[in-house]
Amino acid sequence: MFGMIALSACAAAQDLSNYRIERMAEGLTYAEGPAWSRDGYLVFSDIPNNEIWRWVPGQKRELMRANSNGAIGNAFDCARAIVHLRIAHAPRGSHGEERPHRGAGRQV
Repeated sequence: MFGMIALSACAAAQDLSNYRIERMAEGLTYAEGPAWSRDGYLVFSDIPNNEIWRWVPGQKRELMRANSNGAIGNAFDCARAIVHLRIAHAPRGSHGEERPHRGAGRQV
């Protein structure tokens, strides 16, 4: 109960008068994996179209990578390099069972 009260008090203390809702993109199939860069832009994946997009507030989005290699999530490391979580198809064993996929890797 205390956690909920404290959370409500924090939310009520925020000044949201300077925030505005802005449509940043249209025509995406399934956008996922947003990550903010410390340099002031947002990257996100359009999973079915296998693309990674970059958006700077107040500007139009731009295609950052046309072949995302199955990227479903994005992040930035300490050196500000982008890191992608991607879908990796698991190899099949001799009896058709899925085997654990190792070495999905990191793309920078």
